[in-house]
Amino acid sequence: MKTYNDIRYASESDLQCLDIYTCNERSSLSPVLIHIHGGAWCYGDKSDCLPHGKFYSEKGFVVVCINYRLCCPTPPFIKHPTQAKDCAAAVAWVFNNINNYGGDNKKIYISGHSSGSHLASLITTDERYLNEHNIKPTDIEGVIAVDTSSFNLNSYNYIDDTANEQMQAMKDLVQNIFSTDEHQLLDASPIKYADKQTCNRFLVIVSSNRPLAVKVSGNFVKLLKNFGKQASLVQVDIFDHDLINSAMHKDNNQVSTSILEFLNG
Repeated sequence: MKTYNDIRYASESDLQCLDIYTCNERSSLSPVLIHIHGGAWCYGDKSDCLPHGKFYSEKGFVVVCINYRLCCPTPPFIKHPTQAKDCAAAVAWVFNNINNYGGDNKKIYISGHSSGSHLASLITTDERYLNEHNIKPTDIEGVIAVDTSSFNLNSYNYIDDTANEQMQAMKDLVQNIFSTDEHQLLDASPIKYADKQTCNRFLVIVSSNRPLAVKVSGNFVKLLKNFGKQASLVQVDIFDHDLINSAMHKDNNQVSTSILEFLNG
């Protein structure tokens, strides 16, 4: 594995950078996996994804782990849609440059965990983000969304006072980053844009111990199928929200096996 660190894809912030993990030299270009880290839109770093880069590069992929500007309630007050715009800019950089690193820009997949799944799904459903760079969502080979309840951000508005502390915290976070307004929340929701212009293939993986995530993920997959997209939902019983992320880069479990079957399908 060869690694290229801190490559800039834009110039507005030091966080607009990415790392590339290349597989062993091949006679032909390799498929590409872009990974977007989670962290509730507010924290996390591409360096956390080193195990993902190592695992999937050893499976024959060029892996790109990206940073993006994180949400901040203090100056410079970074909020939506900054993260989605950054992710789209990173994808555009990959389209234009990955051939130089042995990657095939006609075989680009995007994965994400948690809020990273929301961002991966949003830029491959709402065509405005990639269109800004002359790319269409259908130019992406496939999307892997791992354990997010944010396909429909409006769902957080219906969390009442009887919900547990974690769910209440997520409701407050979403409303602070996005809005309390139903229309603005829907505007930032992948489920609003699931139509014929959406990326053609989706794999949605969800931990079965997160009821809201299971419900929202099922609705999203059903809608994608209604528009003729190849979409599948995998419910995982043995991993919680954090462990499901770790399972992405370990052999012989339901999460990584499903992902590799999707990537090689």
